[in-house]
Amino acid sequence: MKKINLLLLFLMAGFISNAQDNNAWTLQRCVDHALVNSLDVQSSELQLQTSEVNYKDTKYDLLPTFNVGGGTGFNWGRTIDPTTNLFRTDRTYTANAGANLGLSLFGGMRKQNTIKQSQYNYLSQQNNLQTTKNNVLLTVVANYTNVVFNMELLKTAELQLKNTQEQVAIMEKRAAAGAVAKTELLNLQATLASNEVSVVTQENNYALSVLQLKQALQIPTEETFEVVIPEISLVRDDVLDKSADDVFKEAEMVMPEIKSVDYSVQSAEYGVKVAKAAYYPTLTASLNINTYYSDRAKTLFRTGVLENVTFPDPENPTSNIQAYEQLKYSQVHDNDYFLPVQREITELQDVSFNQQVNDNIGRSLSVNLNIPIFNGFNARTSKQRATIQKQQAEITAQKQRNTLRQSIEQAMNDVKAAEKSYESLQKQLEAREEAFRVMKLRQENGSANATDFQIAQNDLLRAQSDFLRAKYDYIFKLKILDFYQGKPIEF
Repeated sequence: MKKINLLLLFLMAGFISNAQDNNAWTLQRCVDHALVNSLDVQSSELQLQTSEVNYKDTKYDLLPTFNVGGGTGFNWGRTIDPTTNLFRTDRTYTANAGANLGLSLFGGMRKQNTIKQSQYNYLSQQNNLQTTKNNVLLTVVANYTNVVFNMELLKTAELQLKNTQEQVAIMEKRAAAGAVAKTELLNLQATLASNEVSVVTQENNYALSVLQLKQALQIPTEETFEVVIPEISLVRDDVLDKSADDVFKEAEMVMPEIKSVDYSVQSAEYGVKVAKAAYYPTLTASLNINTYYSDRAKTLFRTGVLENVTFPDPENPTSNIQAYEQLKYSQVHDNDYFLPVQREITELQDVSFNQQVNDNIGRSLSVNLNIPIFNGFNARTSKQRATIQKQQAEITAQKQRNTLRQSIEQAMNDVKAAEKSYESLQKQLEAREEAFRVMKLRQENGSANATDFQIAQNDLLRAQSDFLRAKYDYIFKLKILDFYQGKPIEF
């Protein structure tokens, strides 16, 4: 029984531990979950699949075409039997079958250039997908950082509340002993109430930031969610010693949005070549084979030969001549006496399906040359449109580079400003902590009133809040610069 209880206890502990692990969300887990469940990413993946199918389709277009077909039907009234080329008026059943093999020998390199164009479209879409993933990543990192920031503020507010509660407990004893005026106790109790409001405010801010992160991850709001606070060590990044132009040159090599627009430009260049193919002649070859069947097809069939037959036969003047469709005989006339003759006996029979199919096979091989002379200026206008699209792609690529450069310049300016704010607020916090420590000792010794203590505590709380805000702002901006350099965003 004890073994069973120990086993159940072990399983319960494992289940609780696993549940805790499932509720704990690190930054990497948040990013992975968002990339899998993001509708924007899923839509971009479908666009990539479409682009891949189009690319394959253009490659398959180089292959020859091969098609087979057939038909069957009944004819009534006057018609031509395709197997005999004779007019018929009765019902005729016919069937036909055929196959065609076509091959493009030359088409002005249109197909080859279309393949290259589709290939660059596919590569561009690949980088569009990565750009979408990067946008999701930055959104998650920003929300995750905000959660950690508000969690730190909540801890700070709770710590301030705890300190005030301790001071109130001391002040109550001193007031009861008559060592301090009751007004001092009331002022300190007012500070306690203010700290309680601060805790409630920070709890709301933390809950809101968690809700925003859940929404970014598409997690139901009622699901238990606990963010793991990473160990963050601030080390001055070498990127701060670089110029914005240096960072831009690195970003230009790795950022997918730049690669995407560059591939779009290359695709547009091949689009111009595809349009130019309309000026060139085309050469194609075609091989055809077909056959026919008709249920009215007949053929003469030799059934035998009659010898030593007198014609006419005195005993049977109407001897089965009517059955003969073809009569071959030799006659020798001697005193009105007919000598014996030889007759060949034939009759009409249906031709079998297999025999008709074999006998009626027709084959043809053709080579066609098409030289464009005048086509209503279609080739000219197509080339003009393709050229305009190429110019538009080049402008889009330059705009994307300008946007990236401006973003990096802004990020460099922001991170340097954030560094200065962080260093200044760190010194301010150290001074406020020391001032509050002294004020706390004076409050405990009775040499400072509650108002002075409240002022010192509020100053410390603001300094802590400002420092935390500057710290995470600085961290996030450093991570943005890492992102532009192609480095993974990690805490």
